[in-house]
Amino acid sequence: MRTEKLGVRSKEILDREWVQLMKEAKNAGISKKEIKEFLNKE
Repeated sequence: MRTEKLGVRSKEILDREWVQLMKEAKNAGISKKEIKEFLNKE
């Protein structure tokens, strides 16, 4: 789903979910580099 199709409220919820996921990854010891590599996999 592309963010430009989301309403403002939906985007805020999505952003909060991403922030929570990033916090959980950090707490699990996953580096920013590892997250970027994972997200860039096709």
